Amino acid sequence: MQDSGTSNPGCDAELAKNSTAFAAMNLYTKVVPGRISRADCKVAQGLNGPTRASKYVRPRSRTDAQAGAQTALAKQTPDRTPATRNGQFARSLLSLIPRSLLKRSIAVGAVALLGLRAIPRMMPAPPSRGRRSNGGGGRKPAIVWFRNDLRLHDNEALAVAAAQSTSVLPVYCFDPREYGKSPSGFDKTGPNRARFILDSVHDLREQLRSRGSDLVVRVGRPEEVLPALVAEVGAGAVHMHWEVTYEDMAVESKVREALEARGAQLKGVWGGTLYHSDDLPFKTDSMPACYADFRVSIKSVAVRPSVETPEQLKGLPLASVEPGSIPTLQQLGFDSRAAAQATSQTNPVHRLGVDLRGGESQALQHLSAFIRDLQQTAAMQRQQLQRHAQHVTSSSSGSGAHRAQQASSFTCKISPWLAMGCLSPRRVFQEMKAAGLTQMPAAQAAAASPQQQLQGKDRGEVQAPGAWLQFELMWRDFFRFITHRYSTMGLHGAGAGATAGTLAAA
Repeated sequence: MQDSGTSNPGCDAELAKNSTAFAAMNLYTKVVPGRISRADCKVAQGLNGPTRASKYVRPRSRTDAQAGAQTALAKQTPDRTPATRNGQFARSLLSLIPRSLLKRSIAVGAVALLGLRAIPRMMPAPPSRGRRSNGGGGRKPAIVWFRNDLRLHDNEALAVAAAQSTSVLPVYCFDPREYGKSPSGFDKTGPNRARFILDSVHDLREQLRSRGSDLVVRVGRPEEVLPALVAEVGAGAVHMHWEVTYEDMAVESKVREALEARGAQLKGVWGGTLYHSDDLPFKTDSMPACYADFRVSIKSVAVRPSVETPEQLKGLPLASVEPGSIPTLQQLGFDSRAAAQATSQTNPVHRLGVDLRGGESQALQHLSAFIRDLQQTAAMQRQQLQRHAQHVTSSSSGSGAHRAQQASSFTCKISPWLAMGCLSPRRVFQEMKAAGLTQMPAAQAAAASPQQQLQGKDRGEVQAPGAWLQFELMWRDFFRFITHRYSTMGLHGAGAGATAGTLAAA
C-alpha cells in the first residue's frame, strides 16, 4: 500500500484522461475548500474500466487527503505538455469541490460529456410511457362512494374526484343496516325497492364500464369497507354526496373517523336538490318552517346548470381490486317468496303502466317520454286558449279524451328514479327549459282568462306547461332541506347559523 502522503500515478492518469470533462464541469459559483482523496480517485477510475482500486482499502480522513494531495503536487516536476497541464488544472478544479458531492458530479459529468453508458444504480431508467403513476405532483388515487346518486350525469362528486386525483375507483356498498326488519317489524327496505336498487347498481356498472371504468360492489358497512379499499389502492380521499337524514349523517361521521385514522379525507358535495344549498338566501337555523314562505324566499334564486356527463372516465388505480358481484334479493335477506314476487310479471307495480326498472338509462328514457307528453299538453293548452280568445264556451273546450290525456301529464312518474338519484332534478329542469316548458309565451299569457291570471298572479310563471313540475321539485327541496336542518340539530346540536352546505361539510 502506498504512503498516504504520496500521489497516486493511476489516479493522476485517470484524472488527466478525463480532464476535458472536469474542466467543463462548472457546477458551482461558490468556492468551497476541499481536496480529492484516494477514495474519490477510485470512483473516477471506475468510469473507465477495471483498475487496481482494490489496493485502496484504508479510508482516509479529509485532513490526510489534503496533505497527501499537497505533497504530491509539490513533488511533481513541472511539465508543459498539454496532458500534464490539463491534469494539473483538473486537480486544482477538483480541490474546490466538496467530497460529498464529488462522486455524483464525476459520474454525471462523465456520462453526459464523454458519452459513456448509463451506470447501474446511479442513473435511473426513464419511466415507462404506458404506465400510470401514483404521483402526479403529490396527488393520489381517489374513491367515489355512490349512494343515492346512482348516475353519471350531473354528478359533481365524480367530477371533483376526477379533477383532484390521478385515478378514480367507484364504489357502492350494500349496508346491511338498511335491510332486514325494523323494531316495529316492518321491512327497512321492501323487496320492490330492493329490486329497483339492484337494477340501478347494475345499470351504473354498465355505464361505468362503457366509459373505461368499473364499479366495485361490496356488502358491508361503509365505515369498514371504504377504509380497507383506501389502504388497498393508496387513496387519499373518498368523494361523495352529502345526505340529509339522521342515520345517513351518522354513517358519514363514522366513515370520516375511520378514514382519518388511515390518513385519508372524506370530501362531500351537495346534490340531489333543484337549488344548491350554498345559493339559499337564509341560514339553516332560520329556514322557513312552511313551504309557502320557503317558496317566496327562493323566488329569485337561479338553478345552477347541471354537470355534464363525462364521455370518458379517469382510469382505475394501479392496484388490482376485485370488482365483486352484485348480490341477489336472497343475499340481502329476503325470503324466496318475496324475491320471486318482486321479480314476477304479476307484481302489482306493473299495473301502474310504467316500466319500473331502476337505472340511469331507464330514467333518461322516461324523462324523454315525459317531455314529449308535456309538449303535447302544451299544444292542447294553446288550442284551448285560442278557443277562449274566440269566445268559445267552456262546455266545448275539449273532449273527454283530451281532458284525460291532459290529466295524465300531471303525474311525471319519475319519482322512483329521483329518489335513488338515477335522475337529477337539475337535469329535469334543464330538459324542460330546453323544450320551452318552463315559461309561458307572452301571447298565451295575454289570452288567459281572468280566473287563470288571478290564480297565477303571485306564482310567476305558473301558467307555463311545466311550471307545476317545477313547484313539485321545490316541494321536494323543501322537505330535504328541512330534514337536513333537524338531522343536523340532532347529530351536532343546534347550529350557530351555518348554511346547509357548511353544516354538511362539518
